[in-house]
Amino acid sequence: TRRQGYAVTRQTYSPWMAAMAAVIRRGGGEVSGTLTIAGPHLRLTEARMHGFAPLLLEAADELASTAAASPALSGRRSVVFGS
Repeated sequence: TRRQGYAVTRQTYSPWMAAMAAVIRRGGGEVSGTLTIAGPHLRLTEARMHGFAPLLLEAADELASTAAASPALSGRRSVVFGS
């Protein structure tokens, strides 16, 4: 899963559920979160999850880029004006 950049699971924690996830990384490679897709395993088959993988990875990269520009999400301290 590390090599492909995402993980998949089927009926592991909850019967009838399937999920996949990709990490959201900061510029230095530090993990800042995850992006997950979940649904009923009958609709979210393993083949379908692997088909969604490029979109999931693209969205995780986009969130990482967006977070880098946000003081609240980048790990930088934000400044609050006013009282």
